[in-house]
Amino acid sequence: MINNVYLKCTAINEGQFSNESAVRVIDYEGNESSGFFKNKSIKNGMLEVGVLDKNENLFLIGLPGRLENLGATNYLTVKKEQLEFEN
Repeated sequence: MINNVYLKCTAINEGQFSNESAVRVIDYEGNESSGFFKNKSIKNGMLEVGVLDKNENLFLIGLPGRLENLGATNYLTVKKEQLEFEN
């Protein structure tokens, strides 16, 4: 798994608890999803993720929590340009 990778979010709002935020993200097809994630997983408006697999411009990422409207999954396929890689 590639570490220090961040997914750009479309929105970050206060969560139900003080240690979490409500996060909205978009998959490679443009579908928007949301979930609650720990604040320690959020940095500069992006969500810390892990790359599980890649195929050309598409990346399968593991999320540090679950996306509620996708059947509570913690995986998402995104385009490379949606990610930032920290050196």
